[in-house]
Amino acid sequence: MPGHKGHSRALSEHPDQTITHRPAACAKCGQPFAADTQGGLGNLLRRSKPALDAGKALILQQVRQAKAVASDETGVWIEGVNALHWVFRTPNAILHEAPFSRGAQVVCDVMAGHRPTFWTSYRYSAQQGHDERHLTCLAHLARDIAYALEVSDDLAPFWLNYWMDNVFAF
Repeated sequence: MPGHKGHSRALSEHPDQTITHRPAACAKCGQPFAADTQGGLGNLLRRSKPALDAGKALILQQVRQAKAVASDETGVWIEGVNALHWVFRTPNAILHEAPFSRGAQVVCDVMAGHRPTFWTSYRYSAQQGHDERHLTCLAHLARDIAYALEVSDDLAPFWLNYWMDNVFAF
């Protein structure tokens, strides 16, 4: 029977490992594997959930002990619904979350009361106040300045851009 127990596609336990050998048939019985369908991939992920949950718990522990955390989020489309892809990065771990919220509660749930010394993000309010010191992401700041230069006649964006060019010139 295709994809029978013990003879199905593999999911690596190591996140950096790439599986390059993808046999078309079972080496033990010769039966063909089922095609990589959405249902087949869903079953693979369902079977691997305990291992993935254990790995996530270890990553959460590292994030919740970090002295420095960088965070960002962006919109994603999950089964026809808008959601957010949040990334929390520390020197030792990277956590990905995909809640249906852009609110500060996401950060509170991930951090579980831990307040790192430094938090790097852009200036969105949900990303503020979770640390002792907040660092603004310069890439986001540069993007905001570029936008302000395009749509504003005010001199403030011009001088901020001038300052950025001089401070960070190579």
